Amino acid sequence: MGWLPTLPHGFEDALGRYALLAAFAGTAAGAVLWLAGSRFSRSLVTLLAVSLGAVIGVHLPGWFGWSVDAMGVAFVGALVLGLTGYLLHTTWIGMTLSLVLALWAGTAAWLTVGGGEQLHWPAVNPSAGVEVVLSDVWKSLPGELPKVMPLAIALALTGGVAITLLSPKLGRVLTYTMVGLSILVVMGVTALQMSRPDWLVMLPRSFPTQAAILVGMVVVGVLIQWRLTPVGRIKAEGGAGDAKE
Repeated sequence: MGWLPTLPHGFEDALGRYALLAAFAGTAAGAVLWLAGSRFSRSLVTLLAVSLGAVIGVHLPGWFGWSVDAMGVAFVGALVLGLTGYLLHTTWIGMTLSLVLALWAGTAAWLTVGGGEQLHWPAVNPSAGVEVVLSDVWKSLPGELPKVMPLAIALALTGGVAITLLSPKLGRVLTYTMVGLSILVVMGVTALQMSRPDWLVMLPRSFPTQAAILVGMVVVGVLIQWRLTPVGRIKAEGGAGDAKE
């Protein structure tokens, strides 16, 4: 963080402590979601939907120039999205699983086909349209990524929907396993980088080994959460549609 020396004396130390605490808290939260998140799925989805609705609602008047009370719109947004999170729980799970699978597929494509190279942003013309800018950025992707990544992401999105439709229980446990594991890895590595960077040297460097470890952790998380989330609980929460096994 090159901007830290410009902060007042002592502030960077406090920021470092809070950032480290946040990284450890994120690591713990990721571990809980990885191993037991599906058991509290409906409550978590509803809470997430309420929070998302409130955040979107409070900004909508400013985005569209509405002369209405932002807090009122935030309340309505929280209520509407909260109800969808509670009543359309399986739909939220399917969308989340599709997104996290697409993220993993895109990352895997970047590391394999793209060689993990850093993205070099092209020169962007501010007067150009959004489509032109996005097209230039997409064409600047390294290697064969412009051709491979859309296919990988499309297959991942389709797979997330298919898994949730065929087996809502598997879709639920796989969603929380992969979301929790993603948070655990990112926050855990961040915490190590800030507190014990020398420990990172002991981590495997080859992509096949890292991928095998991640797949193994996904299997462990799915097996544990499968036992923790009985079919009867899914029937009680989501009705007959969520209980297809």
